[in-house]
Amino acid sequence: MSEAVRLVIWDLDETFWQGTLTEGGITYNDETHNIVIELARRGIMSSICSKNDFETVKKLLVEKGIWDYFIFPSINWEPKGPRIAALVDAVQLRPETLMLIDDNPMNLNETKHFVPGIQVSDEKIIPEILGSKLFKGKNDSELSRLKQYKLLERRKADEAEASVGGNNYDFLRSSNVRVIIEHDVEKHIDRAVELINRTNQLNFTKERLPEDPEQARAELRKMLSNYRLQAGLVRVVDNYGDYGLCGLYIVSRGANREKLLQLCFSCRILNMGVEAWLYRHLGRPELEVSGEVLSDPKDESIPADWITLVDAGAEQAGEESTKSRLNVAYIRGGCDLRALQHYLGQTSKKVVDELNIVRNGLQLRIDHSMVMRHAMDGLDKDTLSAFGKLGYEPSDFTTEIFPEDGSNACWIFSFWKDSTMPVFRHKGSQKLIPFAYPLRPDQRGQSRDQILQTWKLAEIVGDETAAQMLQTLQTEFEHAGYVPAELFEENLTRIFSKIPASGRVFIVNGTETLEGQKGKIRNRYNELTRQAAKRFPNVSVIGMDEIADPTEEAKKDHYDRMTYFKLYERIRDELSGGRAQKPAQPRFAPAGQVGQLATAS
Repeated sequence: MSEAVRLVIWDLDETFWQGTLTEGGITYNDETHNIVIELARRGIMSSICSKNDFETVKKLLVEKGIWDYFIFPSINWEPKGPRIAALVDAVQLRPETLMLIDDNPMNLNETKHFVPGIQVSDEKIIPEILGSKLFKGKNDSELSRLKQYKLLERRKADEAEASVGGNNYDFLRSSNVRVIIEHDVEKHIDRAVELINRTNQLNFTKERLPEDPEQARAELRKMLSNYRLQAGLVRVVDNYGDYGLCGLYIVSRGANREKLLQLCFSCRILNMGVEAWLYRHLGRPELEVSGEVLSDPKDESIPADWITLVDAGAEQAGEESTKSRLNVAYIRGGCDLRALQHYLGQTSKKVVDELNIVRNGLQLRIDHSMVMRHAMDGLDKDTLSAFGKLGYEPSDFTTEIFPEDGSNACWIFSFWKDSTMPVFRHKGSQKLIPFAYPLRPDQRGQSRDQILQTWKLAEIVGDETAAQMLQTLQTEFEHAGYVPAELFEENLTRIFSKIPASGRVFIVNGTETLEGQKGKIRNRYNELTRQAAKRFPNVSVIGMDEIADPTEEAKKDHYDRMTYFKLYERIRDELSGGRAQKPAQPRFAPAGQVGQLATAS
């Protein structure tokens, strides 16, 4: 079955019009004239491949008002087969989606020889075109597709002239190529579906959605609701114009693995280096290329230094890149901030992240304020050795977020785990350390074997390792509840004091809608955070309840992908002075009514 046609290549003499232009005149055909215009309104392009004099044809078609409806017209006396092959290369469409209409059987057969798969027909098909399913297209009354191809046409002509005898890198550097990433994919869901299902030569994963539009939209929306995914539509602009939303990526981010689930582009940006640039911008995640493609995003030989990232909030695509606003963004927190790291790459030349670690299946919470404190103060060898028996390594108690030069930088912290993870005190050094699977007070009288039978840690690290950890906890540590309030405030004060007064600090507080004792503890630590922040003019506290949609339910302190984008926008706006800091509004009882926290005594 023939594929839907996306480009018609018109012969002129005895096809587009009656007669031969160079042999005494022609009868212009208004029917074909109107067909070309209607096809453009359906998003189907038209080109010309004719043996004729270029200037004579152009003058005539300009007078008729139809010249600008043709893309990449080829009008000369050379054989048609090679010229149409070059056209296919220029427009980067699959031959199966092109049709040559020509009254000369030799031209049709020659074209099939040079361009296998192309559809061909004689002039008899013309009256049937607008009623045929092959030419149904889709509504494009604004002629946006035609405008983009005319843009590509101009750019290709300049590129060819500039690239004679070498590559096109200098041409690209002079073209002022800008990339804008639109993170609200749901807002453009139909374009995202189209890119996934309709691109081929620059679709690197080829993980298709259902052909049914409703099913495709539903499946994509379900995928995008996963908080572990980051996604964006890629818009490209250069000196020639706006190429529109011409790319899509969806990347899965875990604690130890990042993988591209979707990476696809329209061929209109082929040879611009955008796919290679984006792959590096995303941090070179795992990518399994499927099928034949026209380029390699992993190709490190492509410099792509001609591409500038522009903030999606810029009023004009030509606005100066916001990457010049920050030298470095420092992040220290849980895996939830991994999403924030993704967005900060747009406004910072460098992002330094120190996030919680999963090692051998065990959660090691370096985002806890006690671990941050140990990284600042240092630990002796014996304490490091004892902590090591619980799965920690010496590198977990180091940090790179306090540089000598902190100019033009910001810091983002979250210390939610202080309110959810109890700490253990080392009997020798009296140092506190959080541990993901603490020994409950009601288990203290049980035997080691009884505890191991109910201890979930054994399912992760194995019975023998779990037994060793339990032995270490019982002999070298004592359960100390949660980090004491006064010590928590002291930790925050020490951290804030290490940051230059010129640096901006943002603390992200967890939700204050938890119920029961967990909610009381969380709210108390959030209030302690606010109190500590008040003493530092450069520190702002942002509650997730101020950002998240009230209907959104936090799943273990993880939110929808777009909630983190809103958090990023809030931080970006405050950094740029776009809005005043929003005063925190407590949503809990006064501190004295909360009840006693567990202490280290």
